[in-house]
Amino acid sequence: MIRACFAFLMTLIASLACAKEEPPPALDKAALERARRPIVLSVPGMERVVVHSDLTYTQTDDPLVRMDVYVPADLQADERRPIVMLVHGGVPVSLPVKDMGAYRSWGRLIAAHGMVAVTFTHRLRWPLSQLQESASDVRAAIDFVR
Repeated sequence: MIRACFAFLMTLIASLACAKEEPPPALDKAALERARRPIVLSVPGMERVVVHSDLTYTQTDDPLVRMDVYVPADLQADERRPIVMLVHGGVPVSLPVKDMGAYRSWGRLIAAHGMVAVTFTHRLRWPLSQLQESASDVRAAIDFVR
């Protein structure tokens, strides 16, 4: 079993290393509008969640690299709660994922259940060889939340 998993991982790594680095396809205006819609699920308390928007969590010249923090309405100043960080995948920073409807809805849903939710946009872009910036941003986001 372990050999099979190792072989699969090695095949995956080799295919990623040989993959052609291409930018993602451009999204039209209608696709962007659909992506900004909230998800259908809602629970009581989502409307009372406190949202701290567009926080600067790392030093960069890019104004789109920002963070939103969703806090339960009943959170006291000295109280600690579990934190859920929502980390996006291969989306360029020009499409701030934290502003997409699914991420906003998940942030409110998590906070309505008593935890703190964190959504943020980081610099994961093409070519994929620039993953260092993304890793640096994710590390900075974790440090900021701590």
